[in-house]
Amino acid sequence: MKSFAPQKLSRRSLVDGVRDSLIDAILAGTLTPGDRVVEANVARDLGVSRGPVREAFRQLAEQGLLVLVPHRGAAVATLTERDAYEIYSLLVFTERLALRFIKRRLSAAARVRLRMALDAMQAGAARGDALAVARADLEFNDALYECAGHRRLQQLWAGLKYQSFLLVWGYASRTYPSLTAIVEHHARIVTLLERARWDELLAYLEQNGDRVELQLLDYSNLTAESTS
Repeated sequence: MKSFAPQKLSRRSLVDGVRDSLIDAILAGTLTPGDRVVEANVARDLGVSRGPVREAFRQLAEQGLLVLVPHRGAAVATLTERDAYEIYSLLVFTERLALRFIKRRLSAAARVRLRMALDAMQAGAARGDALAVARADLEFNDALYECAGHRRLQQLWAGLKYQSFLLVWGYASRTYPSLTAIVEHHARIVTLLERARWDELLAYLEQNGDRVELQLLDYSNLTAESTS
C-alpha cells in the first residue's frame, strides 16, 4: 500500500479525521483508483485504533470512493464503463436542477465561486494535469449545489460528489477532445448562466449531455433501451 503520510489526528472526530485524511490522499492523487487501502496500516499511520478506520471505510464505500473487499480490506474505487454511464446519467439531471435554481437568483457570491473554480480548472488544463481539472470540477460543482440553496439537492450531491470526481478524473479525456475543451464547457455554462435566458442554457446542457451520454453508452456496450 502507498503511504500518504497524513498528520496525526487531534481534536477532530476520529472517524471524520480518518475519512478526511483518506479523501485528501485520493484528491491529491497519492492514492489512485485500484490502490489497496489496508485498515491496519491506516490505523498505524494515523495513530488511531482500527474501529474508526473501519467506520471511515464504510462511509467512503457508501459514497462510492472505496470498494470493500471481504478479507482483503478496501481499495480505491475504479469505475467501470457502466458505472461511468450511471453516475453521469444522474448528474445530468441534478446539475440542470441546480442551475435552474441558481439562474433564478444568481448572486455575486455564486459568480465569484464559479469563476474561481473555473480559473483553477484552466490552470490545471494548461499544465496538462487531469487530476487538477477533476479537483477544480469538484470545486465548481460544490459551489453550484451550495449556491442553489436547495437542501435536499445538496444532500444528493453529497452522496455523488466523489463518484463525480472519479468520473471526471477517469473519463473526461474520453468524452472531451482535450482538457481545454472541458474548461471551455464550464466557461460556456457560466457565460450562459450570467447572460442568457434559461431556455438557451438548457438547450446547451441538453446538447452536451446527449453527446456525452451517447459516448458513455458506446463505451459500456449498452443501449438506451437496455437502460430504460
